[in-house]
Amino acid sequence: MALGRMSIESCLPAEAHKQYIRLRNQKSETARESYQTKLTGIRRESAARGVLRSGYQDLAEWNVTEEFIGQYAYSWFEAAIETCKLYEIPLDQDRCKCIENGVRDLLVAQYRNSLKNTASGGSKFTCGAH
Repeated sequence: MALGRMSIESCLPAEAHKQYIRLRNQKSETARESYQTKLTGIRRESAARGVLRSGYQDLAEWNVTEEFIGQYAYSWFEAAIETCKLYEIPLDQDRCKCIENGVRDLLVAQYRNSLKNTASGGSKFTCGAH
């Protein structure tokens, strides 16, 4: 983990980490599958019209990417909350702030990654291990 970035996992007790990671991965995969389906649809539509690339397609892909980043971050948040509920971990002010910072750091990192890839002509979103 890069210095200065908060991991949501670090907000939870060690005994809850495996459950959190399992839930996070499951929920993230659902968001990723939805993103890929929507992105494929946009690209198929453009291909069916015989358009190689267009501003419309770029905007549509960016909008889907933004939606995905939000769903992706929410899946991490949701996994944390569900884990806290399952393990009866209190959601005190410190833990809530920790989770909030972790989600914020995730969003910032994913938007930076997406903007960098868009500027370099690469794929719109690359979701690696966080």
